[in-house]
Amino acid sequence: MHEQEVRAVLSAHAGQEAPPNLLPVILKQVQRRRARSRWLRRTALALVCAFAFLTFVPGGGTAVATVRQIQPTLYLRTNLAEAQQVARSPLVLPPSVPGYFGEIPIGPDAPAVVGRWLSYETVAVSITDGPEGTGVMYFDLRRSTDLDGEMPLADHPDRTTQEVMVGEYPGVVVLHAGHPLLVWWKTDTHQYRLTVGGADTVAELVRIAETIR
Repeated sequence: MHEQEVRAVLSAHAGQEAPPNLLPVILKQVQRRRARSRWLRRTALALVCAFAFLTFVPGGGTAVATVRQIQPTLYLRTNLAEAQQVARSPLVLPPSVPGYFGEIPIGPDAPAVVGRWLSYETVAVSITDGPEGTGVMYFDLRRSTDLDGEMPLADHPDRTTQEVMVGEYPGVVVLHAGHPLLVWWKTDTHQYRLTVGGADTVAELVRIAETIR
């Protein structure tokens, strides 16, 4: 704002000529407000750019995994290969699982999610016959360091639960009309929930669960 504009504004509101000694004070205040506004805009833009880079940068490299690894709160869609790099402890999976028409391989490109909230970490791997998690579910694993989660319940008239041992750890299988839907168990460090669509028996589902670390 120029001096003439300031004088005109003051004159319009006061109905008289503005005192000359008041204009330098007003101009200095205007300059301070402009500088503060520029600083706030630049700071906000820098924060937005930093958040966008750490959150939405595409996966696929060790450098990106290193950036993600230091983030305490983070949920990113990625693949199994990068999830193995980012996870705080290694995730061991079977090379394949039974599908409805044969074995389904679990390769490094399998869709995965790595998530962290406070001190908890979740790694999820999901394999279906359609894109973006749609279609028939072949394999769905959730592993979390949150050990306070409760075991699944049979919340449907056709569902029942069966207690099992997954290795040395007690677990629960949820069945629907006698067919195993999922198995849930805890170790000393993690909680697991696993669905294998092609597992026909409780024993087969538990056998697959025992290969996961």
